Amino acid sequence: MSSNTSPYLQLERTTGGVIPVNGAVLFNEQLGKGGTQINYTVATGDIVFAAPGYYYINWFVAPQFGLTTNGSNFAILSSDGEVLTGSSHIRNSPTVGFAVIEVATPGKTVSLLNTSDNSITLSEAVKAKAAIAVYAIADPT
Repeated sequence: MSSNTSPYLQLERTTGGVIPVNGAVLFNEQLGKGGTQINYTVATGDIVFAAPGYYYINWFVAPQFGLTTNGSNFAILSSDGEVLTGSSHIRNSPTVGFAVIEVATPGKTVSLLNTSDNSITLSEAVKAKAAIAVYAIADPT
């Protein structure tokens, strides 16, 4: 990674709606971006890494309602099969999470998915329904 750039990506979802079981949280606003190492695919919710490294991910989701038996659960799922979960025991409480992932080869993707046992309706009471920030924290070499 070049020392001239600070690779990061910050996204937000300002639209309501329902996130189905195993459905991706789709973000509709890009709040910031540095460098070309981290990209976002709007249609699928995939964050794509174009350079090897270690990346820190921090996110939240603001649910309003969900008929779940296991609370509100959202997880970062990587194309390598990693599952990094953030949970709230209250179905209408903000759900937060964080993760550090290693990207060994370019092209690795991650998505933020609803891993609860039922659909989650996003809060209409707040402007930001969900947000995610991804930062490069180290080169793997």
